[in-house]
Amino acid sequence: MKDHLKLRTGIVALVVLVFACAIHPLTQKDFLSTFLNKVPENNRPAAEKLVNDTRKMLAEKPGLYPASTLLAEANRNNVDLASLTGETALTDNSAVIALVRKEAESSIRLGLDLAGGVEYVLDLRPDFERLSGSGVSRVEAEKKLKENFQTYRDLAMEALRKRLESQNIFESEIIPFSATGLSLKAPIVSTDEKDKLQKLIQASSKLEFRLVHHDSATLIAQGEYPPPGYELLTEQSAQQRSRHGEKAISCIVAKQVQMNGDTIKKAFVSRSQYGTISISLEFNAAGAKLFGETTGRNIGRQLAIVLDGKMYCAPVIQSRIDAGRAEITGSFSSEDAKLIADALTSGSFPFRIDVAAVYDTAPTLGADNVANGVHSGLWALALLGIFMIAYYRIPGVIAVIALSVNVILILGAMAAFGATLTMPGIAGIILTLGMALDANVLVFERMREELEQGKSADTAIRMGFERAFSAMIDGNLTTLLAAVILMYFGTGAVKGFAVTLAIGILSSLFTALFMSRVLFDWMTRLWKTPNLSMAKLLNRPHNNFLRQSRIAVPVSIVIIALSVALFCVRGENMLSVDFTGGTLLGYDYN
Repeated sequence: MKDHLKLRTGIVALVVLVFACAIHPLTQKDFLSTFLNKVPENNRPAAEKLVNDTRKMLAEKPGLYPASTLLAEANRNNVDLASLTGETALTDNSAVIALVRKEAESSIRLGLDLAGGVEYVLDLRPDFERLSGSGVSRVEAEKKLKENFQTYRDLAMEALRKRLESQNIFESEIIPFSATGLSLKAPIVSTDEKDKLQKLIQASSKLEFRLVHHDSATLIAQGEYPPPGYELLTEQSAQQRSRHGEKAISCIVAKQVQMNGDTIKKAFVSRSQYGTISISLEFNAAGAKLFGETTGRNIGRQLAIVLDGKMYCAPVIQSRIDAGRAEITGSFSSEDAKLIADALTSGSFPFRIDVAAVYDTAPTLGADNVANGVHSGLWALALLGIFMIAYYRIPGVIAVIALSVNVILILGAMAAFGATLTMPGIAGIILTLGMALDANVLVFERMREELEQGKSADTAIRMGFERAFSAMIDGNLTTLLAAVILMYFGTGAVKGFAVTLAIGILSSLFTALFMSRVLFDWMTRLWKTPNLSMAKLLNRPHNNFLRQSRIAVPVSIVIIALSVALFCVRGENMLSVDFTGGTLLGYDYN
């Protein structure tokens, strides 16, 4: 192992350097100083007066945030921040504040609870223009909205959540709001990001059935431009197909719409007895008739299914279909089929999403709460470090060094992969750092056993890592599995916690199994007879734990049975508003 020590040291140094660079700048810039830097010299006196007033307000009320306080002072004194900073393209003071917040950000995006973001109040309204094409009157549309509103709102919430996640915005908050609306909050602050997100929200989810050109394949192979009235579309699942080693499909598709998705009643994934995955469609009466006419006229041609201008697939029409049902077959994975079925279902959503209002939101946690949360975590880690050094001495120092590097790796990975840091995420980081120390404890206790048997320091170190390896892997992989499940099924703060937990577990494995070993190897090389003595609270730490199972197992069974019984008795009373819904109260204050 010593022959490769320099190589392993180089790997550790390279990894630490890469992730250390990723977190620059680690902390946010001073907001008020960043604002002053944007002000031209001729406007400096007015800007400095505004900043001084803001600083006085912050001194009187330390719990306030600089951004919201500066905005309040500017509005109170009728100061036009766009003119003051020279950003005349911006429409109002809030837009200037958002720009400054973006420039003052650290390398790690902070969540709604730590940095605030933007809130969209959305309203779901019948799209009478689309409904009129399928013969549905305004009265019928309003009746349909009233009868099925909860279903449509659930579909809209899920569709919006998927759209945000496609933009790597995982920590959004989407909740019902008012009788026919939604509230969507996302941790973004810049004007460009907000404009992009608003366009994403207002995407029409418009489903169309359009014919493919007779000579589509030939024209594409010859590199010809699409004829008038046609356009070139590539299958939306191209990325999934490329991962499976398949070629993405492109078609020259007519711009003329044969029928839209308003007549689809239901779309779902089905599987044949041979395991082939397909997508089944159910039409209403008007849709069944129209689909029969469309397929009867175009047997042998491809019919492209287009959602919001993007083609999902283009099956060949084999025969006239009059049964009010259709099946889309193709080379689908389960993921692709579910995606298309969801798109078809949301495409049949006969309502549009209107943005009723847009607000910049302050952090959901107060500045004092955020500071207290961070400080408590830092104090906990400091006390852990002191204990490790006091109890394990020199090995404890190595553990603390590895712990410090662990923090760099976690924050660097979050910055590099665009993860959002939330308060639950900070809790996940602290948890994984505790697990990293736990891994070191396993190694050190194994070393102690080898030293007590009279083995040399070099041998004790080697045996300590080898014999603690399986326990460390087992404990961390089971927790990693739980984090992956939370990432897949969770949303919002739960997903944020899971992401930081998973990153922390991987980094702690690297520091505990690889980096710590490198540091120990350097210690034995530079210090031929290192002192690995450690403190010991129990001179004879022998306890027959299996014998205690006679008591522990029955007690555990009783506690579990009582917990299950309590849950059955209380039922929904044990569930919070996340599961049961409730009442939303809004307050204005002066």
